[in-house]
Amino acid sequence: MEQCFAAVALGNHPPTDLPKGMPIMKLSIATLLCIVFASIPSVRAEVPNLRKDKLQEFSTHIVVGTVKLIAAEEDKSDRFINKVGVVEIRITKVEKGEKIETGDSIYARFWTQGFIGKGPPPPGSAGHLLPKKGDSVRAYLEKKDGGFDALLPNGFEVIAKPK
Repeated sequence: MEQCFAAVALGNHPPTDLPKGMPIMKLSIATLLCIVFASIPSVRAEVPNLRKDKLQEFSTHIVVGTVKLIAAEEDKSDRFINKVGVVEIRITKVEKGEKIETGDSIYARFWTQGFIGKGPPPPGSAGHLLPKKGDSVRAYLEKKDGGFDALLPNGFEVIAKPK
């Protein structure tokens, strides 16, 4: 049997001593299927979600609050729609970090990227998973450049939707 597959793979004519019950057509279909599956492009390699313990470890600040506003600037090319923006969160509880208090509003920076080009999307991240206005969230943040960045990709944990 190995001789048959090796011969087909090398482009040689199949040997005349095929095992009983192994028609040439089955060998050709098997080879064709191998070629097809090997040539399928890979799917977009998304950044995996961080586990809760890693979110807590990597965060400089963890807050709970209500999403009051999502503001973004959009940049469109022939292949992507890129958005950068902020999520305004009215704080109801501070779980980690200093200089933030209940009742404060903070702005957590985010980015997203959507593929709009032809063909399969290239490998890479699509950015943050965003909450919606009115959602109650736990935000895992990193203090950076005078502001707060939400951790990628799941730095916004929706804990309750508005009723």
